[in-house]
Amino acid sequence: MKNLFSSGGRNILFHSVFLILILLHLLTFLNLRVYPFVDLPMHLAIGTIFRFYGAADNQFSQFYLLDFSFQPNTFHPLFCSFRFFPTIEFGNKVFFSLYLILLPLSLFLIVKRLGGNLWYTIALFPILYNYNVHWGFVGFVISIPLFLLFFYSLINYSPGIWNAKKLILAIFFLLFFFTHILAGFFTLFFFLLFILWHFWCKKISLKSLLKESIVILPFLIIISIWWQRKKPYEVQDLLLFLFHYYKAEYLPTFLARARLMILDNRHLYPGFWGRFAGLFFSISLLAPTVFWLYKKKVWKSFFAAMRNYPLSLPFLLAFASLFSYLLLPDRLPGEWSIYQRFSVYFFLAVIMINSIVFAAKFRRVGIFFISLISFFHFLLYLDYFRSFAQETSSFTKDIFPQVRQNQKLAGLIFDYQFRGKPIYIHFPDYYIIWCTGIATTSFLDYRFTPVSRKVGNDILPPYEGFVGQDRIYDGRYANMDYLLVRGEIPNSAKEKLEGFKMVKSLGNWFLYKKNDGN
Repeated sequence: MKNLFSSGGRNILFHSVFLILILLHLLTFLNLRVYPFVDLPMHLAIGTIFRFYGAADNQFSQFYLLDFSFQPNTFHPLFCSFRFFPTIEFGNKVFFSLYLILLPLSLFLIVKRLGGNLWYTIALFPILYNYNVHWGFVGFVISIPLFLLFFYSLINYSPGIWNAKKLILAIFFLLFFFTHILAGFFTLFFFLLFILWHFWCKKISLKSLLKESIVILPFLIIISIWWQRKKPYEVQDLLLFLFHYYKAEYLPTFLARARLMILDNRHLYPGFWGRFAGLFFSISLLAPTVFWLYKKKVWKSFFAAMRNYPLSLPFLLAFASLFSYLLLPDRLPGEWSIYQRFSVYFFLAVIMINSIVFAAKFRRVGIFFISLISFFHFLLYLDYFRSFAQETSSFTKDIFPQVRQNQKLAGLIFDYQFRGKPIYIHFPDYYIIWCTGIATTSFLDYRFTPVSRKVGNDILPPYEGFVGQDRIYDGRYANMDYLLVRGEIPNSAKEKLEGFKMVKSLGNWFLYKKNDGN
């Protein structure tokens, strides 16, 4: 029998561990009915409206305006609403399955092309459910493997020479517009850094480098067309916001960015243990890099190291991701959590660096450690998902009212946390997803959304999904027909619900109906 730790045996062992981890995550994910990803129900509701808009058996066209004409960040709802999927949720399962397969596979291809140690690809799994996945930023989620495939296409890139690879890169840029525009701008920034690196290290002529603008022209053109369609006051609001943000908020809140080391796994547990879990997995990824930087004293000759291909490429990615993480705002008008999304790119760069610098020095203890960390991470998420499945077992279609003409539902989620995070705030959107009913929802007031309200705020008020000690219900849903409530109603809200009576309950979920004399 071949020794598993011989050269050929390690190959078999790696591919076995790699495939087993992918299958374990896939099977666990596909077995879930609803998912603990905060914004996901909102995106599924958009896909539902798109798929059934104008149908005779619903009233979507009477309450919502649908505009998919030249809108960014529309890939997920379009993908999930394809007619060959039996349901929107089935399409979403396929969507995330593609992510769970493409992310490790694309990193595997990169490490192999760069000549790195493939075992470090296993180190990807502790950031599989990163900040973006947890918060349900679906467009940004699928943009992560898309960026890695773009990165793969840049390996052995030849500036100044037109070939099929240039066309592929241009297509990638167009895809980013439809998956997530912010990821597209990050990719543009990284590509420009990459071109400047060629100019500095390989003495490429400036004229040749300027020709590379052909690759980014389609993206810039489509962005320009989209930007021209925006209303002048929206542009002015954005510029004023950025001016005031960097003037008054950026420096006082800068220390909060130290959370880079805990962002991607802290949602496993509330409080201290969540921060500990995030820190543990981040240190596991970063420790080998810090050891190498210290031992080789790379910082003393950093620019010389930057000339060293293939290390230069992950170094550029680490710089681009840290720059974005440290310099971008934490929010924009109509959008939030901006800089936090780039932590995953930093740790992807770290994994690439480790795979290269330790390419020839990976012993049995390294194989054992990296496999143990990844399987331990899987077990923690298996417990996380199972616990969530048990807690949501009572949340079914039965909690919602029968859909009737002109009747609308709103949500009051007093108990909105699962393990310390606001997982339940968008669960009223399942009335749209499961029942094709009319509900007030957060996406009606987001900047990048193809769906807006066709009626006034008096008919569909701005959504106030979760309320508590710091967010007191203001009575805005007085004219709604139904209220979906989770948790005990506080005294501050009871008097504002006097016009409603409870008609149904399942577990910790309650349906209230407006008194109509019947």
